Amino acid sequence: MASYTPTVSTGDPTITGGHGVLPPSRGGGDGDDFDSTFLDTRLRRARLGLVVGLTGIAMIFISFTSAYVVRQGLPTLDPRTNVLLHDWFPVPLPRLMLINTAVLLISTFTMELARRHAAAKRHVQSSQRFPAYP
Repeated sequence: MASYTPTVSTGDPTITGGHGVLPPSRGGGDGDDFDSTFLDTRLRRARLGLVVGLTGIAMIFISFTSAYVVRQGLPTLDPRTNVLLHDWFPVPLPRLMLINTAVLLISTFTMELARRHAAAKRHVQSSQRFPAYP
């Protein structure tokens, strides 16, 4: 019978006397011990999750759209007369939908302006905090 043997020791590390294994640095309050690899890993994971989520949403949207187009063109058999009838009636869109779309576009634009302003302000503050040496 085969058994699993780990290749890494699983003992608890001791930190007493400076002879143990310390946990990885994940940034602190003053910015001196900043670990960019930790943030890069988190960003990669977040992007992967975003791609997986958007792929599922896109697949659902495409399937509903194709079902809509196919259903719009299919005739229905009338059982009384044995004639194929096109029973698709287009539904007019309400005017409120145009207002909703305009509000959504304006709010997206203002959020992007706010994000850019905050990023520029953060960049100015970090350059004042760590001035460039000549």
